[in-house]
Order: sequence, then structure tokens, then C-alpha cells
Amino acid sequence: HEHSKGESDGAISPADLSKALGLPASVDILTFNSHAAGVDKELAHEVETIAQHLMTMKLLVAETIVGSSVSGAKSMTDGLAEEIALDALVKLLVEVASNQAGGDAGTVSIEGALDITNAEHLEELEKLIEADLKGGTFGAELTAQDATVPFEVFEYTIEHSSDLINKVASEFDKLGADDFGSIRAHGVSHLKHEAAEQILALAKAVRSHFDAKAEVTSFSMQGFLALADAAAFNLALEEGYTLVRKRIIAINGYTDTDNDGLPDTCDTGCLATGLTADTDDDNDGVSDEKDAFPLISLGELTDTDGDGFPNDCSAACLAINMTADLDDDNDGIVDSNDAFPLIAIGALLDTDKNGAPNECDTACIASGMTADLDDDGDGVSDSLDSAPLDSSVSEASGGTGDADESGGGSDSSGSIGSGDSIDAGGVADSGASGGFKLPSTITVLKTEE
Repeated sequence: HEHSKGESDGAISPADLSKALGLPASVDILTFNSHAAGVDKELAHEVETIAQHLMTMKLLVAETIVGSSVSGAKSMTDGLAEEIALDALVKLLVEVASNQAGGDAGTVSIEGALDITNAEHLEELEKLIEADLKGGTFGAELTAQDATVPFEVFEYTIEHSSDLINKVASEFDKLGADDFGSIRAHGVSHLKHEAAEQILALAKAVRSHFDAKAEVTSFSMQGFLALADAAAFNLALEEGYTLVRKRIIAINGYTDTDNDGLPDTCDTGCLATGLTADTDDDNDGVSDEKDAFPLISLGELTDTDGDGFPNDCSAACLAINMTADLDDDNDGIVDSNDAFPLIAIGALLDTDKNGAPNECDTACIASGMTADLDDDGDGVSDSLDSAPLDSSVSEASGGTGDADESGGGSDSSGSIGSGDSIDAGGVADSGASGGFKLPSTITVLKTEE
């Protein structure tokens, strides 16, 4: 508003300026404080959004102007570039206000309020800057700084960066009434400044090309305005959020093991800042709740007894001078001698290694396990197995018949010679060799009384 007082058309009233910006007539732009106590939150949000639009536009257009002036060691100051951008912006608002008051819209063809996110409105601003540069409005200042701004360079840069300028400004529209001053708002601000750097680099390159070839039509955009890519744009936003979170963490002295902008723990005061706790403190891809070593990036290792030694030690684990645990369940039995190295149930045996112990004591039962009924896994239950711990002997004890050993073993009835035995049921093995064997025919004699 102060700048408008120097315009040839005269100063614009605060009420007209508010209207030209799309604000309610009730907002006095000279006194309104969007952060004052009791102010309407939605109205404050509307004012703040427009203010951010104006600052974004002025910054990005000013970078275009100053970049266009860079020739060798010569360039204008940032201050002069901002003054040129501001002058054109005020002229644009004066014209918009005139149109709203019933003017003929001969100079600026904008109906309604100014909208910086509208590409056509930005184009109107470009025309006013062109008039200033060609008309010599800032000629004396440029001469004093030994700088020039070829309009071809400015026009090429602003036209190729206008979409990015509009897109950055539009990000402020996505913020809600509770977002200004938040991590999200600062993330968008970071994006704005990154866009400014890329636009400045583009303008400098176009000017260098112009100085060499006296034209800009053959300039290649390859490698410039990376933020024009949607993925890069979103990544820059995320980077902005992370930078802000890291700053909050540093200010409050929170711990962030992997330096990713999320604190290891987050209490009530921490949550009030907009931060949340990290779910993977060492950033090794294993969530803290599943990570035996949540503060050391070792990957998916386990530590059954929680003694600080992993069950197994990977290369990354060995690299930090850690070693594997020799007693994973901390039951006093080293893993090499422990049938159940991950369950603290003492010195139990598991002959057939099927996961069920030969015998199950109180601690074993408490863990939900039961004793194995066939310790050697030979298909004969322990109660009927003459050698329950030897799977090579699969004979049953008692008169139920001998298994076909074909190798000359012995059951509980005792062996005969060196061959197979006859069990208590009177049936010989078919593979008997070298021992007693029943004849194929038995004659039964009946004795008279």
C-alpha cells in the first residue's frame, strides 16, 4: 500500500486493495493481525494464504529478474530485483481494483480479484514488468549497478517457469487453518526457496546463452527446473518437512538415532510440536517392536534372552565387535548341548529332533510343550519299544510279534544263536539267518488216555 502512493494513478485505498486481493471489506490490511488473540481462525487463514501467495510470487519473479541480469561479473542486486517485482505487482493490483470499480480493463484483463495461482494473471504481471524494463522506469538504477536485463531472457525464463511458480503458490492453498506455523507450512516454504534457486539457475543459463548467441530460441531446457517433475516436487516437500523436524529436535534436545527427523520417543510435549515417534529408530528396515537391537542398524537379528548378544551374528554385527550368544535362552546350557536353545526349560533331550522333548518337566509343560511318545521316531511308541532311544531297533516288547529285521536283532525274549529270535508270540522273522527257524510243517499227535 505504501508503494502505491508513488504510482501515477495515485494511491489505492486499503479497502480497494483488500478487495483487489480477494479479501472481505472488513479486513483493514494496515491493521489486521492474523495472529492476534480472538481473531477468526478461518479469516486469519484466508489473509495468511494470500500473503504467502504474494511473497512467493515476488520472490520467484525477483529471482527471474536478477538471474536475467547476470552477465559475466555484472548483475543487479537482489534488492533492486525485488523492487521491480513489487512495482509491477502494485500496478497490477491498482489495475485490478480499477476494473472492479467499473473500469474498462484496457490495461489488465483481469475480472475479479487477483489470483497468483492463475497462469493468466501471472502473464499480466509479466507485461507490466516488460513495460518497466523497456520504459526505463528503473533505468537509472540499472545503470548505476552496471546491469542490464534483456527482455528476451526474462520473458523466456518467466514463461518456462510460470507453471512451477503457480504450482508452488498452490501448495499454500492446501494448508488448513491450523497448518500455518506448522511443520507442513515450513515444508512448503522450503519448497518455495528451492524453486527460487532453480529459477535463478535457469535465468542465469538463459542469459549466458543469449550473450553468446544473441537469441534464446535455441536454448535447451534439459537439466533445468527439476521441480517441474512431480516426483521431484513431492520429494522436495518431504525434504522440507524433514529439515523442519530436525530443527525442532535439535532445539528441544530430543534423541534421533538415525537422524531422519523423527525422535526415538515422543512424549506429550513432543507431540505438541507436531512430531511423532520413529517406528524404526536405527533405520534398518526392521520396526522397533520386532528389532532386537532397535538402536543399532544390524537388520533382522534376534536376541531371545535379551542379554545384548544376538542369537546369530551377521557380518554387520561382527563389524561392530559383537559376537553371537552361546546360550540363547539363558538357561545355563550352551546352545550346542541344548535340545531347545531358544526355550529356557533346562537340560531336556530331544532324541529325534522333532521339537518334542523326551521328557517334559514343569518348566517344559509351562511353556506349552508335552513329552514325545516316540523318542527315536521309529514309529514304535516308547512304551512298546525295547530301544526307545535307538531308531535302528524297532522291536516291540511283549507277545505282539517280532518286526521283520532281516538282520539278526534280538527282542525281549532273548536271542537264539547269532540269527533272529523267536518272540513271545511264536513267530519267526522271515529274514532269519544262522539261528533257529521253525519247520514249515508241524505234526500234532493226539495221545489216547
